[in-house]
Amino acid sequence: MRKTVVLASLLVVGFLLLAGSRHSVAESTKVLSPVPAPIVMVLATVQTIEPVTEPEPVVRLTIPPAQNTKLAQQRFARLSVNEHSGALRNGGVPTPDNLGVLQTALAFQEWRSRGRKRPMTVQDALGALAPCMAGLKPCKPTTRQRRWTRNLPMTGLAQPEGWEPRDGTWSQYAENWSKYRDAVTVIFAEGFEPPCQGVPIAWGNAGDDHIAISRGLCKLDCGDTRNWFWGFPKDNLDVPCEIRTEPREPRPTRVASGGTISAASQRLTTTRTQEHDREQRSQ
Repeated sequence: MRKTVVLASLLVVGFLLLAGSRHSVAESTKVLSPVPAPIVMVLATVQTIEPVTEPEPVVRLTIPPAQNTKLAQQRFARLSVNEHSGALRNGGVPTPDNLGVLQTALAFQEWRSRGRKRPMTVQDALGALAPCMAGLKPCKPTTRQRRWTRNLPMTGLAQPEGWEPRDGTWSQYAENWSKYRDAVTVIFAEGFEPPCQGVPIAWGNAGDDHIAISRGLCKLDCGDTRNWFWGFPKDNLDVPCEIRTEPREPRPTRVASGGTISAASQRLTTTRTQEHDREQRSQ
């Protein structure tokens, strides 16, 4: 009987020890279990792609090869320097004023050639706009600058007839005049970027503003120019074209700009104004 009780006691103790060991293993296993890594949320970055804008096409005006004559280059070179002589001081580089004169001449040529069997050439347009500078009629004796600009040499570096000492020493400007002639040759061969937005039909200085206003012209934006350039409002609907009823006060200039609006431009603007009036009455 005693042996049976002792055996039963041993079984109970063994069972308790076994249960305790299992509990300890479970606890240790629980302690040693790997800790789950924290969840990291990665937010995607949204990049906005700007639309690619195509650059504005560069507008270039060209002279037809058949009209690229020595006489046309001569008339433009002399006339443009007469209107703004800055190229004789800046290394022979054409100024916006110089290019604006040629842009106006091309617009004048296009208008005068409409409906004609024999279109006007570039040299004809330059002669019509400035017959004095082209040698087609005498210049007014009071116009001092034109006495030498109309005689600028197209070859060599000789001092032009009519040059006066008060204008300075010709040797100061001779080399730049030679470079300007070369620049004109390139312009007539390769074309040029026009300085004026729109279609200029006349140019002059600030004192000519009242003439432009009386003919219904608007002032175009041609950049930093000494001369003013005007066009017809109906030909310049898509560009800035300032319409005024009162002339501005002439602005001071360091460089004397050219003369008044040419007689050819005045005839042109008178004709175009009459055409515009007829169109208005017919509507």
